Amino acid sequence: MCPQRPTEPSLLIRPDEVDRFDRGGGVATIPCVGKWNSEKAVVTTGQTVFQPGTACPCS
Repeated sequence: MCPQRPTEPSLLIRPDEVDRFDRGGGVATIPCVGKWNSEKAVVTTGQTVFQPGTACPCS
């Protein structure tokens, strides 16, 4: 248990409860903070998940 609670405003994100954005080919992104859940966000942050055998495309 956390001895001290975060101060307001705070945002707890549980990746298992967030809808993943399917990028195709076995790649998906779990968005964390963006305009959809924070008025102060100017960019969207998240975690990209790669299934075995997939990779980030080279440009």
